[in-house]
Amino acid sequence: MSKEQAVIEIRNSAIKLLVGYLNDNEGKVNLLYNETIPLEEDILGAYITSKENVIKELSKIIHLKTNDGLKININEATIVYPSFGLNVYSSTKTTNTVDPNSTICQIDIDNVLSLIKKERLPNPNDKLVEILPLKFYIDGGRTYEYPPINEVSSSVQLSANVYALPKNLTSTYEDCIMMNGINCSKKVIAPVGVSYYLDKQKYKYKKYILVDFNTRITTCSLVGASKVYGSSYFELGINHLVDTIVDEFKISEDEALKLLNLYGLDLRTTTYDPFIVETYIEGMKVKIRKEQLNTLIINFLKKWLEGLKICISSLNPSALSVGIISLYGESLDFKGFKEFIKDNCEFNVDFVSPNVVGCEDSSFMNCVAALYYSSFYKGSCNDMNFVKKVNKVSRGNEEYSEIKDEL
Repeated sequence: MSKEQAVIEIRNSAIKLLVGYLNDNEGKVNLLYNETIPLEEDILGAYITSKENVIKELSKIIHLKTNDGLKININEATIVYPSFGLNVYSSTKTTNTVDPNSTICQIDIDNVLSLIKKERLPNPNDKLVEILPLKFYIDGGRTYEYPPINEVSSSVQLSANVYALPKNLTSTYEDCIMMNGINCSKKVIAPVGVSYYLDKQKYKYKKYILVDFNTRITTCSLVGASKVYGSSYFELGINHLVDTIVDEFKISEDEALKLLNLYGLDLRTTTYDPFIVETYIEGMKVKIRKEQLNTLIINFLKKWLEGLKICISSLNPSALSVGIISLYGESLDFKGFKEFIKDNCEFNVDFVSPNVVGCEDSSFMNCVAALYYSSFYKGSCNDMNFVKKVNKVSRGNEEYSEIKDEL
């Protein structure tokens, strides 16, 4: 059983916190705690422009007390990066084994990884975030998915994907967390973690477009052989629909959300058709009916589907031919949305979720996947940075006591 970890993701409208651990025997994530902390102001673009807002909200998760009296103190966390500006490179390097008997040791794995890590990135404004080994090759044509420790070979060759993000993005996200005294022990790029997680959960597709339908931004990532090979985004999410409802019906944001939660997209035809909200437009009292709400929602979803197709086509010339959309995110939570997308999308749509007891909400997909991904030793140098257990105490009024690091 792996150690407890905290995972933090900063999304467009909220901060997601998940605390849990990987049950090695079952290969599943077990949840200890999760929480959504709304942001006072949405992050409108791809980058955080108001760090003060995010830092303030993050301060609320340093010391937590659950409903059943459990206290949790967050000192370290795995951070989930969005894939905005993601660049994916392939690299293959070879090193000779150092053992006199040619037995492969950890130092050989570190050496070949170091060769890849030292390569200069094509874009000087990028920062290397992750090296994901694809295959290890040793004498005799033998190949391994994981480091072939203790095998005998004169050399080790590694083929890997190298994932890099803009430096200003990674530094901003890290600053927001570290300003609250939380150490970013590991970093996971959202779609890289999710594609890895889905693969290990025996996902039925190996090639698909992974789509995160966030509240302000939709991210599309091209996945082949269960690995991410490109990512792009377009600025459209459920909060844009909320803005439209507010503008068209002249109601508050809370009232707009209430309408979406209560009615969603309801295309049923009934003889009884009462108004759903009464408002004033240009000084005149107006009664809004369900059909008017449906019209706004349908127009929004059609616009989203158009943006989705354009975004996918930008990933790769052949991306449109993949034909499978694996979709998740909080913008899907409203009644009728999934059905409309499935019926009107030209691609086959598969809705994915964390599949974790107590955390079925698909907006936690990136957090669950990041915990799973970071719990495995994949050969990367970053995997040697053992994650500390989350500090916590038992119920009651006892003082905080730290659970020691485990190797």
